[in-house]
Amino acid sequence: MIDIRTSPIVVGFDDHDASRRALIQAARLAAALHVHLHVEHIVDIEDTPIDPDLADWQNEVDERLQTLQRHAESLVELPGDDWDYHVQRGDSWHVLLHRAEQLDAGLIVVGQHLHARALAAALGHFLAGPAGLNVAEQLVRHGDRPILVVPSQVSKHSKEL
Repeated sequence: MIDIRTSPIVVGFDDHDASRRALIQAARLAAALHVHLHVEHIVDIEDTPIDPDLADWQNEVDERLQTLQRHAESLVELPGDDWDYHVQRGDSWHVLLHRAEQLDAGLIVVGQHLHARALAAALGHFLAGPAGLNVAEQLVRHGDRPILVVPSQVSKHSKEL
């Protein structure tokens, strides 16, 4: 049995409000529990320029990824030894689940991406995964670890992070 009080936390991070909120929440949990935080950015279509024939296409991708990492660094209020940042490629849910298994993580944290539903409706299986399931739904379906889904917006009944 995984003990979330002593096991590391894995959080998915991208350039959406829900993801930023998830990162902040995951960092706060890691600090409170005194566990290591592993921030995972999975490269997706939003990280790449529209025209792949641009001469500096790879440079633009690299700059975008570096900008995202700096953004993550500005949001995480943990000492450098208490967290790390990784950039990976693949299906987001699969990468997060595999990383959590590698690390024997006690918790996977993701943001509630409302745009995933619209994307699923528009593009179906091609980009959104089987049956249009989002990352959180895929993690629940295929994983065996606790998942924390951080809402994309603050309701009028809850406090801002």
